[in-house]
Amino acid sequence: MRRTLNTSDSQPPAKRKKSRQACVACRKHKTRCESLETDYQTLRCHRCNVLAIPCSFETSDAVQDRGSPPGTSAEGPESPHGSSHGTREGTPTLASPSSSSLPVVYAPPPREPYNWSTSITPEALLANRPTDSDAYDWLGVPMLAMQHLLRRQASVPRGPAVSSIRDILTVHEIGTLITLFDNRYTPWLHISLDHMNRHPFLDLVRCTVVARHIEASRRATILPRLYGLVDSYVLNYAFSTAQTMESVTAFLILSLWPLPSGTGSSDGLAHDSRMIAASAVSAAKQLSLDQSIAAALQLHVAQDGSPARDNSDLESALNKARLWLAVVSAEWTLCLGTGRNPSSQYADEDYGLFKTVCPSLDTRSRDLRLHFLTRIQSIAQKALQMRITDPGPSAVKAYRSKLSEHILGQLVGVYTCIQPLGVIAVRESYQFDMLLIQYHACRVLILSHSLDELRRHNARNRVNVHEAATNWWATLHVEHQKAAQEWGLDTVTSAQALLVTFLAHEASDDELATAPDNIFAIILMAATMIMLSKTSAMRNYRGAESTILSSSEELLPRLIPKLRRVADISDAAQKCADSMWVLLRTWRTEATARGIGYHREEESPPLPPSQPNTGPSTPSSISEVPEVLQNPQADVPTPGMHEGSFPPDVVFTHHMDFGINDDMMLDVDFWNTFAQNLHST
Repeated sequence: MRRTLNTSDSQPPAKRKKSRQACVACRKHKTRCESLETDYQTLRCHRCNVLAIPCSFETSDAVQDRGSPPGTSAEGPESPHGSSHGTREGTPTLASPSSSSLPVVYAPPPREPYNWSTSITPEALLANRPTDSDAYDWLGVPMLAMQHLLRRQASVPRGPAVSSIRDILTVHEIGTLITLFDNRYTPWLHISLDHMNRHPFLDLVRCTVVARHIEASRRATILPRLYGLVDSYVLNYAFSTAQTMESVTAFLILSLWPLPSGTGSSDGLAHDSRMIAASAVSAAKQLSLDQSIAAALQLHVAQDGSPARDNSDLESALNKARLWLAVVSAEWTLCLGTGRNPSSQYADEDYGLFKTVCPSLDTRSRDLRLHFLTRIQSIAQKALQMRITDPGPSAVKAYRSKLSEHILGQLVGVYTCIQPLGVIAVRESYQFDMLLIQYHACRVLILSHSLDELRRHNARNRVNVHEAATNWWATLHVEHQKAAQEWGLDTVTSAQALLVTFLAHEASDDELATAPDNIFAIILMAATMIMLSKTSAMRNYRGAESTILSSSEELLPRLIPKLRRVADISDAAQKCADSMWVLLRTWRTEATARGIGYHREEESPPLPPSQPNTGPSTPSSISEVPEVLQNPQADVPTPGMHEGSFPPDVVFTHHMDFGINDDMMLDVDFWNTFAQNLHST
């Protein structure tokens, strides 16, 4: 008997709107797709949430309205209409509240800003700092902001559908590209692929990533077809129950070198690094790789001391453990600082695996990098889970003590171990150098999280203070101001150390061009924090620009040409250089207007507009770079003292003792100017 809805009127039950589509997974399996009340805040349908599989609602451009009642399916990825937060092209319309509508207390936005994360544009990213809790604030999720900046690019149309990579590339080309990947790209995975079998998905992914090195005319022909084939493979394997170590590795590679967005793809899974990493974790769990570390340790104990032991089983177990740690490390790298909680977690035994089983690790081993990266991220995991929950002032003191002793202290201990590895490493020294970049990035994210926690604690417990809507530092307790000053200065110091490390360790263009996209997002985050802090100091503490970060802007004219050398191969490097140029140009324009440092009236030559990555495979010549970028010494601002400004010692003691400026890394005017400049390039 057909079940009917018992209603008080004769109206038939309302049908679901045609634009309300089911998610990709539910459509594929022809099952009901709905969002229950418990699943509402996750923007995942109930089925995907229960099965712990990726849901296309998380990456759909049409995000469900937060005001919609629970139980209503969100708009699927094929919906022609966007949400009220933005258009299909990703141009949200964020209302600027008037001064009369400002809340009494500044309420920090949520840590997981689902309402904007899939369609944010630079204009919205760099808009005024919001005063309502549902709006966007980049400080809470700095890496997400940088990832979106690097993903700003024209869509790459997909080619006609094909069933195999051999319909696109010759057998010789496939073999050449796979060999090139194994030689240049595999070191970034920190594992070896020698023990793996040939697999169509893995071969396709490796060839697609390395195809950026192919001659330009040939590349323009094959890339759209390769991208379309990868899209179909991703959708098939993301929901498959027949996973292999090779398919897990394919997802791992795609998470580090994601495809550009495409007009021929119906789902965003293949272009969202974090979603791909989550798919890799899910596939790995199907193979029980999450239990491989415990299995390897047990096997090691069982075989220890046996004179006729067979190491093949132990090596096989170690290969599974290596792959699991590489997948977890990739997901944590992509999720830290984005507001998304990784689907995988580190266990205490994870970073003790290699020390126990392979105590003779040397600098030639990729296991050593994986070991230290696991330790760094394990510490970061603990830090990002810390909260200031108690309302009293003693809670901040306890948090500060725990952060200093148990988090930052442990990080420094790891740093003492990894600092010399790039110099003494026998091979793959550049990857050891980039391990220092990961260390500094985790430190920056931990300190940014601590500042965000302090801000939230202040907003919860300092009610009826109108200044908190725009100036939360001024309402802090004296002891809390000291903590804020300490963390703020440590943040910009760590960010500056990150850039100095990147510049100090020279690499060939081949090494830099093969770096994962997130490396460039990390570099851009550090540059952004430094320039934002420096501009805020210049505006609010006259003379402070000669005391705090006095020469940091000189780093950017050295970073930009280094990145542009590989821009024809790495689109992420090109976008990173473009954004840095906007930062530098914004700083120079205002510094000149304020009469600080610049004595030339003519403006530096503008940066040429970014072009799609279809040029020759060889790096750009230095002659194509603007003159100011060719010569790092040209037109570099020289901070100086001016009439009416404080002497450096007075600036530091009189102003900085009261904490860094209220908007040291949250300057509103700077981001408005930056947004306008970025939009005009």
